[in-house]
Amino acid sequence: MSGCFKKAPLVYVTARVRVSQVPPLSDNQLRDLQQDLMQHGLVHPKQGQAQEIAIQIEQRAGITPQPTLSQVTRYGFFSKDKTKSLIIDKNHIEWRSSSYSKYGDFIKGLNSCISAINRSVEPLQYLAVEEISLSYADIIVPNNSRKLADYFDLSDQILPLSFIDEPEDIFQFGQVQVTRIVKTNQQITINLEQLPIQNGRIGKILPQDMGEPDNNFAMPITLRDEWLNSSSNDYALLMSRAAQIIPEDCNLKNFLAEEQFKELHITTKDTFTKLLNKKVCYTDWEYSEEQ
Repeated sequence: MSGCFKKAPLVYVTARVRVSQVPPLSDNQLRDLQQDLMQHGLVHPKQGQAQEIAIQIEQRAGITPQPTLSQVTRYGFFSKDKTKSLIIDKNHIEWRSSSYSKYGDFIKGLNSCISAINRSVEPLQYLAVEEISLSYADIIVPNNSRKLADYFDLSDQILPLSFIDEPEDIFQFGQVQVTRIVKTNQQITINLEQLPIQNGRIGKILPQDMGEPDNNFAMPITLRDEWLNSSSNDYALLMSRAAQIIPEDCNLKNFLAEEQFKELHITTKDTFTKLLNKKVCYTDWEYSEEQ
């Protein structure tokens, strides 16, 4: 038995697979991949360019390392409403959703996309899988009768501004980040930002590490009406990211997303739950048990 929040603060989720270098796709390979992904609802293909900075380290005395810039092609495949996407770049395959409801459905989407890649661009089956990561972004806006601290267990130790008592300030903001190495091959990072609400509206909606630099690849983020008309002074932006190094014998052909991401899902879920004041969160976010 598991449960869910009917008014979940979750707004954005990504599952990233880091692989050995993806070669440029030929026109025929790209066409075949687009056609296969269309069967999984990714009907809008896009391409973009990203800048990559490399620094050549010289071992000779008196030589200053010089950065070099190069353009890297990125491929994007989006659902009709743009709330789901698959992004492929030089070293990553990333599945994104801004309409997340259940983890099982989300990870099956990634599994389907990887199967499509393996079918339509056969050489990519042999890409080495090096690392995986699972990231969640939550926006926590207090109900009008509560304070932000009410939503967190041990809030005086968690919230970045808990030790500040300067009511005369124009506004305040703060950030805290903690990384835990939970296994020799696995870690989880929590980044919590405490931000001001101005004129009843929240501002920043995604952590910097989860933002998309190319507007062409950006996705719509759905905000609740009450977040846009709040009487609270502040809100929280929470990122939970678990990452795991993958054994050297794993390639894209034998990679099973549902199996490989299982531990990361458990780690992120347990960590998030331990941060919460369950009594408040379960009430305000309308927690319900599901069979």
